[in-house]
Amino acid sequence: MDANAEDFVIYDLDGNKLEGVGDPPGEYPIHLEVLRARPDVGCVIHYHGMDSTAFTTSGQTLRPIHLMGTLFHGGIPVYPDPKLVSDRARGAALARAFLFEENAHRACICAGLGEPVWIDDATAADAGAELIRSRGPFRRVWAMVEAEDKQFGGPQAGGS
Repeated sequence: MDANAEDFVIYDLDGNKLEGVGDPPGEYPIHLEVLRARPDVGCVIHYHGMDSTAFTTSGQTLRPIHLMGTLFHGGIPVYPDPKLVSDRARGAALARAFLFEENAHRACICAGLGEPVWIDDATAADAGAELIRSRGPFRRVWAMVEAEDKQFGGPQAGGS
């Protein structure tokens, strides 16, 4: 299923509809408040990853366990409120938290095999800083998006 321009509804940061047909999802304050808090962010995806949420409900602390997880060497905040994010106050609180699914998935697998071997704090800080400097993870993700676009006939492949 393709998304077209007419499928999108545009709102301002106060939740006022500017363009399009339809109503915002119930937890639209998540998107508005993340965008308000982070002007460098252009898109918010609302996702409940199975492995990362396992950490939020287990009492275990998710720490870096592989290279990409070192991007979050300073700690991975968890949004502690299970209620719907249906107003600006809850949206603003959530904008200060995020989950890191890939690292959580690997940690869950490792825990099933025995004691996870976490990356120590100093190594994680150095590796995370190197990833940010090199912008490697961002180039990797963008290359995957471009490859998928070509595979499925997007504009880069001459499709519609």
